[in-house]
Amino acid sequence: MDLSSLASEVELESTLDRVCDDKALLVELLGMLVDDFKGEQAEFIAHLENEDYPWLRSKAHHHKGIGANLGLLNFMAAAKSLETFAQLANQAKCKEAFQEMLNTVLHVEELLTNLAEK
Repeated sequence: MDLSSLASEVELESTLDRVCDDKALLVELLGMLVDDFKGEQAEFIAHLENEDYPWLRSKAHHHKGIGANLGLLNFMAAAKSLETFAQLANQAKCKEAFQEMLNTVLHVEELLTNLAEK
């Protein structure tokens, strides 16, 4: 399985090392992240609107770890930004960081769909 099309979002070399070069497992884990994050989208938006910064900080920290483990550098950076801006209680920047996370997830979803079609 050629995963090179994922390289725009996933740091493949180190991530494949973490999953013992099990490409199918990596694809499965990325798919799980996509499904979970999209499933949480409404909840995220509600907490953003309600300015629930402790919840946002906690979720951002959680997703920062997931991003690091899956080699999703852009996702991880956006989660780190969300964590920081939640600590600062900056709603506008939190929304921007969340949108960056969502954009990355949607791009990963598109890449996975294209990979499955090959």
